[in-house]
Amino acid sequence: DGALFWMFADMRGEVGWGILDHLGLRKWSYPYVRRALHPVRLMLRESGGEIVGRIANDLPESLDLVLECGFMGVDGTVIRHRSLDVRVPGRSRIPLPSMPLAEGEAERTGFHYLLDRSGRTAPAVLRRFPLCERTHSRPILRVTGHSAREITIRSDRYAECVHLPVPDAVRLSDNNFILIPGYDATVRVEDAPPDFDLRAVSPQALFQSDERDAPWNT
Repeated sequence: DGALFWMFADMRGEVGWGILDHLGLRKWSYPYVRRALHPVRLMLRESGGEIVGRIANDLPESLDLVLECGFMGVDGTVIRHRSLDVRVPGRSRIPLPSMPLAEGEAERTGFHYLLDRSGRTAPAVLRRFPLCERTHSRPILRVTGHSAREITIRSDRYAECVHLPVPDAVRLSDNNFILIPGYDATVRVEDAPPDFDLRAVSPQALFQSDERDAPWNT
């Protein structure tokens, strides 16, 4: 099992399709591919007027997970929510109970979600409104925990393209991701120069509100 894609790294002197440039530095596409190839993966799809969830476990051992799913407005209002205790056998993919598809105004101002409460893997989100409609969400990002090598971020509203603008030499566990209102995301430094301090970096997001916290609001 796995994936074959063209191509992993750009050749010297080109701007190509690779997820690494010719110097081996990660491009913006890198975290998307990394999440897609994670051995534990949550998925949401629309099928027959319903939202169908699945979880894939490519690890050899079984997993016991507590999942949360439902429908939420971009302002963080929970419209539907439920928790699921799931055992996923190793090397398997299993379906989850379906959810009704949101319609009308809710469909245009909210999103379906599926997440692992332990944070083992990235959440799955299915939204039907255009991302370019910036009036839908003006997130305010807050840092709820930090150190020189780790940061935990939370948003009051639905936020996409959440990222930490770090130098090329810094490699992070994740970047350019979605934040679901009320749920934390923790990013860790995997490799960086000895003098790099993550506390000097402020998280950013697409269509971020002009309202800003102090650099470290806990």
